[in-house]
Amino acid sequence: RRTTYKKDNNKLELAISATVPSDSGIYQCVAVNSAGETWAAGRLQVNASRNSPATPTALKCYSESPFKISISWIPPRLLPATSITAYTVHYIPVEGGKEEVSPEAGNSTSAEVTKLLEPYTNYSFYVRVWNNHGASDQSAPIVCATAPS
Repeated sequence: RRTTYKKDNNKLELAISATVPSDSGIYQCVAVNSAGETWAAGRLQVNASRNSPATPTALKCYSESPFKISISWIPPRLLPATSITAYTVHYIPVEGGKEEVSPEAGNSTSAEVTKLLEPYTNYSFYVRVWNNHGASDQSAPIVCATAPS
């Protein structure tokens, strides 16, 4: 997950990693106890760099085994392939869990994901492309299931 909550004594902290423009919005915190209720709100504005790459498109995936999924994509069209430094494949079980990231070489258009996969489980995948100016937004997600064992 890109959002994590950390509890330390009576303090609860929200962290959002790898922010994208769609994370922009109003975030509220409400605290209630026997003494009463209080709240605070803050606005988060995430702007994409105009030099950031466009997102990869046309994600496809298929299960090769109970512990292996292949995923492929089409690189952004308006970006010379030589300016792409890397891709990252992000995935998380649809039912919830920890988001994993698999880095791939800049000239890749596919990846085999084997890290921490479980048999007969649905995973949501998205891909980001990186250049010297930063990362693209997330691609449209795709869901793929590992094979039964």
